[in-house]
Amino acid sequence: MSGPQQMESPWKRWLPALLLAVTVPALTAAPAAQAQSTAQYSVNGTGGAALWGMGTQPGTQILAFAFSQATPLGSNASALPPGPRLTFSVAQWALSGGGWVQRQWYADVPLDAQSLTINPDLGQGVLDALVLGTLVEQSFSGMAVQQNVPGRVQVNWTAITGVANTTLAYNYQTPAYSAIVQTSGPGRFATATATLTVDALGAPIQAWGFGSLFSANGGLVNVALR
Repeated sequence: MSGPQQMESPWKRWLPALLLAVTVPALTAAPAAQAQSTAQYSVNGTGGAALWGMGTQPGTQILAFAFSQATPLGSNASALPPGPRLTFSVAQWALSGGGWVQRQWYADVPLDAQSLTINPDLGQGVLDALVLGTLVEQSFSGMAVQQNVPGRVQVNWTAITGVANTTLAYNYQTPAYSAIVQTSGPGRFATATATLTVDALGAPIQAWGFGSLFSANGGLVNVALR
């Protein structure tokens, strides 16, 4: 069987709903935070990769979207040049000082061209990027926010289906970070493994999940950050 095929995968229906069912109650336990910055991008004619995943340590969730070319829209268009881009969030529960603390590290940042590689056949994708993100710590005693926290994001995608005409829609909401991604075009569903290394979070975070590798004929990305 050759050429793009119409495909409706059950993963697209149940995986985002499952992860949101796990993530939202935990992340919205703290008072909602006002977004300090928002951004909108066009991803037409763009290679991209998406991941929804869970860490090997219970209570860890990860979201990542990487694009080979994203074009800013709206009021921020002149300040943010087009180019490769990554938007991501990782959240993890940990015991600290005798109580539970949730730490969330996230960012919406440009990438170096060599940081993201997606095969032309959408069979594999590799992301390896050093970035600065925001770290939010939430506990019963309150919330602490640190800006410009360095870390490394590494993700490997491997396709597990053939190429198909797909429409992808992701909507991820937390008090500190939200992302809405909508794309259409040829794509392949994939498995993914990730390692996030952030000194402020302790040992490297290992995660796995499902996602996709795609070539967006049209798409929009909306991101809001605390």
